[in-house]
Amino acid sequence: GRRGFPAHAEMHQMGRPPGPHGEMRGAVSMTTSIRLELEETHRAPLVAEDAYCLYGWLMEQLPPAYAAYLHEEGERPFCQYLLPSREGRHRAVCQWTLFSEDAVQMVAPILLNSTSFPFRSGGKQVCVRRAEKETFRFEEAVERCFTAPALPSSYQLRFLSPTTFKTENQYA
Repeated sequence: GRRGFPAHAEMHQMGRPPGPHGEMRGAVSMTTSIRLELEETHRAPLVAEDAYCLYGWLMEQLPPAYAAYLHEEGERPFCQYLLPSREGRHRAVCQWTLFSEDAVQMVAPILLNSTSFPFRSGGKQVCVRRAEKETFRFEEAVERCFTAPALPSSYQLRFLSPTTFKTENQYA
């Protein structure tokens, strides 16, 4: 089945910064999800904070110009999180959501073709047990949500990590 996309994907879709060469690429239409099932080879526990190590590893693999673009202020063309497994603490799922054509071209091949990620800190060695890629049209997801014959009276959102919302400079 089709997996849901992060609730904040809509914010990243609108007003996305231009690519590293100044052009606006991948505007609004496609969202690509990459799901990596990971395992620490020495059975050390994987924790949500290990997502920072994976991000750092990715930055080292990218062409320098694109990595520099990602370090600039502004929205990123992707988001990611790491969800440790409840069954085995040495396993986790790392979910990447890519919002632009640039991110799909630069990031997806690195993630999908990597079999392991050595962490610089902590000495962890993580291998990829399985990788999945799914692409869907943002407009289709919105259309399915808001043009159904019978619209629901409410929506339930579940967040995997602590989340806050701010409106008019006040937390809601």
